[in-house]
Amino acid sequence: MQVQHYREGAAFVEAAGDYLFRDEVINGVLIGVAGRAEEHTAEGQRPYLATIDQDDQICLVAVMTPPHRLLLNVDEDFHQQCLLALAKDLLAEGRSVSGVTGPVAVADAFAEIWQGTCDIKVQRGMSMRVFELRQVQRPTNVAGQARWAEQTQLELLTDWLDAFNEEVQETPRPDRQRLRATVARKIERQELLVWEDEGRPVSVAGRSRPSPRGAAINCVRTPVEFRRRGYASACVAELSQRILDTGKVFCTLFTDVSNPTSNHIYQQIGYQLRGQFVQLDFVT
Repeated sequence: MQVQHYREGAAFVEAAGDYLFRDEVINGVLIGVAGRAEEHTAEGQRPYLATIDQDDQICLVAVMTPPHRLLLNVDEDFHQQCLLALAKDLLAEGRSVSGVTGPVAVADAFAEIWQGTCDIKVQRGMSMRVFELRQVQRPTNVAGQARWAEQTQLELLTDWLDAFNEEVQETPRPDRQRLRATVARKIERQELLVWEDEGRPVSVAGRSRPSPRGAAINCVRTPVEFRRRGYASACVAELSQRILDTGKVFCTLFTDVSNPTSNHIYQQIGYQLRGQFVQLDFVT
């Protein structure tokens, strides 16, 4: 087995494209993070971008943007061999791994191997479902309308996304200055859609991780005082349709398995289950 490293995210995506794009839904996070690897990596750190191939065919892809968790996927036929080779390479590189996110079987298998090489404990974080939508079923009788976020809403949306990160237990949680800069970029790129009712913002949804045929919905947040009125459903449905209207074939999103409300409302607007992921944290 051969491990190949890449200095830049674009080079990684180009080299691993055949593997990544054969299932853009399952590999969507890998594609999106790798495409902006430098942006996701803390100052003074360098991203880890690697593939492992067998007989000139890529069978594992891995991305880590410190201090964030390792992201990976692997072919079932080479499951154990590839994960052992990955662990060996990370150790040879002197890499610290804070955790892993991936399909449940893949993440669990890597965690077991990594635990055998390092003095760590594995803490189970969020269990997630990944959904795919190809046709929007719009909710009815929801008051209000959508519009792209504006820079005048920067502070408000920074507050909302900070609360979102707290709810989903984002690790590490960005500080205010870093998050504010991220929100400003998202507003400039028209990546945040705001639902308004009676002239005030009541919900927000973001788009991210574009791939050749799709894009992801994330950062869905409705403040507590505005919930149970259908705003989030309407906002996500509208953003999903806008993504499809650009020529994309599908939209995708992740939900927390323990949140029955989000799992239900997204299925009502056309999202269908594609897989299950888990976040695992490594604690010394």
